[in-house]
Amino acid sequence: DIAGIGHWIYDEIACAYQYVSKQYARIYGTTPEDLLSQLISEDDDLKDVHEDDKETVLAAYDKSRKDGQRYSIEFRVTHPDGSQRWIHEMGAGLEKEDGVWIKTIGTIQDITDRKTKDQELRDNEYRLRTIFNSTQVGIGRSRVSDGQVLEANDKLARMFGYDDTAEFIKKTVLSRHYADPTAREKLLEKFRQDIDHTYECDFITKDGGIFSVRAHGHFNKRHDCLDFIFSDITEHNLATKALHESEQRFKDFADAASDWYWEMGPDLRFSYFSERLGKEMDHQKMGLLGKTRQELGKPQIDDEKWTAHLDTMDSHNAFKDFEYGITTDTG
Repeated sequence: DIAGIGHWIYDEIACAYQYVSKQYARIYGTTPEDLLSQLISEDDDLKDVHEDDKETVLAAYDKSRKDGQRYSIEFRVTHPDGSQRWIHEMGAGLEKEDGVWIKTIGTIQDITDRKTKDQELRDNEYRLRTIFNSTQVGIGRSRVSDGQVLEANDKLARMFGYDDTAEFIKKTVLSRHYADPTAREKLLEKFRQDIDHTYECDFITKDGGIFSVRAHGHFNKRHDCLDFIFSDITEHNLATKALHESEQRFKDFADAASDWYWEMGPDLRFSYFSERLGKEMDHQKMGLLGKTRQELGKPQIDDEKWTAHLDTMDSHNAFKDFEYGITTDTG
């Protein structure tokens, strides 16, 4: 009674219960007197069982009548009030006659709460697993001792060139995939000092390709493993490299030209001069950066043209063919 377990003894020949406990009757939503006062056939026994579970229950009962061995099953029943409950039933042969088990005995327990919690856990796991595998970042766990992958989502597997995530987990040892063989030991040293660390690293795919990641890792000391998130920044790095190369080409062109090049920021202050500023002014270059056109002083030009030029600059308008003279420090 304390355990919430119901008991029963059933006469297979008479098709009637010989004994039922109060807990047994309560679980089925009835009374012991009601169960003991009527004949209950196998069909009657199964009428409240969920349609999807009847085959399981019937097979267990048949086996118990034939060999008397203990069975253990879980199934759903519908109460008289329409509510549905989960039942865990254990039974076995009790008395045999002429090689046939004529009486069976067993217990039942209402496990609805456990089943509900189990389903909630499965639903939560499904939701988390869906998020885990559909996210656009690679998520994984690896063993610290050798780098063996212990857990991974689909995105992480694809980063390393695997379509099958299970195969990726089985075959991949991350310590063999660092583009720089010394990178892993350097990272582990940082994790030993700080269990949370953000870093960038290059890895080798199974086909020999290289990809770059920005990662955040956590050293799980309890399980001696690294939990990490990888964001693929390969395209970003390639774009950045291309931008730098483009900028360098522009500077190379500017420095190779016979003309001088300069740049101003939005505040109309000089922010760049080409390397070949001019022999006469090269020593003044650093003093020009950060200054406005006016702060450099009026060049050799008449007042009207100078004023018009300053107005053009203030309006951020384009101009060309503006000619003027400069007096250098040497005169």
